[in-house]
Amino acid sequence: MRLPKDVRPIKYYIKLDVDINNLEYKGEENIEIDINRPTNKIYLHSKDIKIELIKLDNKKVSFRNIDNETIEINLYNKYYGRKKLYIKFKGKVRNDLIGFYLSKGKDKILTTQFEPTYARYFIPCFDEPEFKAEFELEVKVDKDYDVISNTEIENEETNEDYKIVKFKKTPPMSTYLLYLGIGKFDYLEDKYENKKIRIVTDIGKARDGENALDWAKKVLKYYENYSSIEYPLEKLDLIAIPDFAAGAMENWGAITFRESALLYKEDYYSYGQRLRIYDVIAHELWHQWSGNLVTMKWWDDLWLNESFATYMAYKAMDELLNEDNIGSTYMYVTDTYEAKFEDSTIYTHPINVKVEKEEEIESIFDSISYGKGGNVLRMIDNYLGYDKFRVAIINYLHKYKYSNASSSDLFKEFELIGGKYVREMIEKFVNSPGYPIINVHYNNLVIHLSQSRFLYNKKENKKWTVPLFLDIEGEKMNILFNKSKGKIILKRDPRYFIINRDAIGFYVSNYENLEYIGNAIKEKKISPLSRAVILHDYYLLALMNKIRLKKLFELIEYYGNEDNWLVLSILYNILYDISFYFNIEEKKIFEHYIDIFKNYHNIEIKDYNSLMLKRLAYKTLGFLNDYNIIKDSFNKFKEWEKLNNNDRQVISDIIGLHGGTNEYIRMYNLYSKSQNPEERIILLRGLSNFRRTSIIVDLLDKAIDN
Repeated sequence: MRLPKDVRPIKYYIKLDVDINNLEYKGEENIEIDINRPTNKIYLHSKDIKIELIKLDNKKVSFRNIDNETIEINLYNKYYGRKKLYIKFKGKVRNDLIGFYLSKGKDKILTTQFEPTYARYFIPCFDEPEFKAEFELEVKVDKDYDVISNTEIENEETNEDYKIVKFKKTPPMSTYLLYLGIGKFDYLEDKYENKKIRIVTDIGKARDGENALDWAKKVLKYYENYSSIEYPLEKLDLIAIPDFAAGAMENWGAITFRESALLYKEDYYSYGQRLRIYDVIAHELWHQWSGNLVTMKWWDDLWLNESFATYMAYKAMDELLNEDNIGSTYMYVTDTYEAKFEDSTIYTHPINVKVEKEEEIESIFDSISYGKGGNVLRMIDNYLGYDKFRVAIINYLHKYKYSNASSSDLFKEFELIGGKYVREMIEKFVNSPGYPIINVHYNNLVIHLSQSRFLYNKKENKKWTVPLFLDIEGEKMNILFNKSKGKIILKRDPRYFIINRDAIGFYVSNYENLEYIGNAIKEKKISPLSRAVILHDYYLLALMNKIRLKKLFELIEYYGNEDNWLVLSILYNILYDISFYFNIEEKKIFEHYIDIFKNYHNIEIKDYNSLMLKRLAYKTLGFLNDYNIIKDSFNKFKEWEKLNNNDRQVISDIIGLHGGTNEYIRMYNLYSKSQNPEERIILLRGLSNFRRTSIIVDLLDKAIDN
């Protein structure tokens, strides 16, 4: 149930007495509220909490549950203005990774996960983003356990058996950003400017956070400079949780992570793990500004949080890592690839999607809210230019800091900086499902263009205001295409041209004349991202019945000397998907293209590019039953404990693909014993590749039982 707006919280004073042995707690809270219209009823959220007593200004009042998650407080008389609401309650620590729950490290760890609507499982509260309030938290707990929250500790009293920890007041924030962690933690501490920054882990793991700590300081500095707003709190904790459902959670000042998204040790973890950690940390840190400082009013504007954090993370990676476009490239393979597929179906939804019921909220944490939204922001940034885009973001953050905003608030800032066409552009991409297909035909110095919605086996005559990012034989230009049909007149006949340079635009390009892009691909006249998006677009065109499969295979012939990991990853995925969707034996598909991949099986792993190339070579040769690759993989598997995670990634798929019962048992035992979060993921991938029926059944049994 959505709460009425006539009662708003101003400040929560929360006292908790946590029994860590019995996994339960008692609580008292005083909530300062503002009743802005006379009322005799107050509504707030509470689920699975036993409420014992409620008072308004020290007068006992009655209450009742009106649904599974909402209570109605009957005040008897109408009240108005500032009041104090007192609630006494009891709760239990959960075991399902939401609310206040138990995570199993070397000792018990109690931690919280409140996004989107799980704060109500912890305390009675106004559990909607728009109800921002300050929080003061005091926790009584066994004296042997540490306590962490959003802010610094203000006071700590230790007695014979217990201690009481009081935290400083938070800034105004939404309930889903509140955090409480209790455990026997390991710490790695440093300073950023004059603020404390820590890696917090289970016992004995903090040293694996050195890389994350160094990266977090660089990203904080970058975001402060970019936004012209200092990080707002006095401290920042990056907390690795052994049992955690999401990748990470942006609790203000106390960000929680899966261990695999935070911990990294040189020469042991893989290059892929390093990039994932950089991405996730940068994503969560931008939330400290967009999401925490400025928060959406309601979940239909989730993209204001997640799309921004998605894009800004990759932007930070591009700026801070001395690796050619690594952020934009990583963005394509992790977000764009899936988002373009999902948004081409009739089952998609707009980035800004109407959410009527709270149970619908979880479903919009998807590739549209993250991937498509992030790509649209990248498109706007590249069209406006660095300075104009940044000014719009600065104005937006300053205007709505410590408050809430909606999509229209951001649209206004873009319109002020870029004009009405920029507002039209972002409104159409954000508020409409799907995206355009741009059909391209070249003849006699004229590029003919047309657009409609890109849908499977169907034409829908919709048009977008689309920024086209052209590369005409090395000459780069941006134009706005906002009609159903149009044309670009050239001064000379180019050897090649493309209309989506560096995969900046979120649309599919359908080139009628392959020769004008083929040679540019073959000779690598265009960037890896440009080569990747053309290949991916043609796959989508074939999948959605816009071109014949034969034309996709004609295009692939131009990629014979490709050497970039992103392009070859997309090619591998396409070939694998074709075998699945069109019911063609994998071996027949990969045999024809083996020369593209096989040269990389002996490559030395020295960075992410070489890791991916070698892994693709092994997977391809593994499909083709290459004796030497299978033998090498099985020999290395015998010495698994001596390998680093780069080498483990390369061989795990092969062991699953060609292994029998003995390899399965060994791999499962390695998984069960491993304390290395990335190794466990690698082993899980390997386990999922076994093809013997008895093994698959046993693995499914284990998944269901455990």
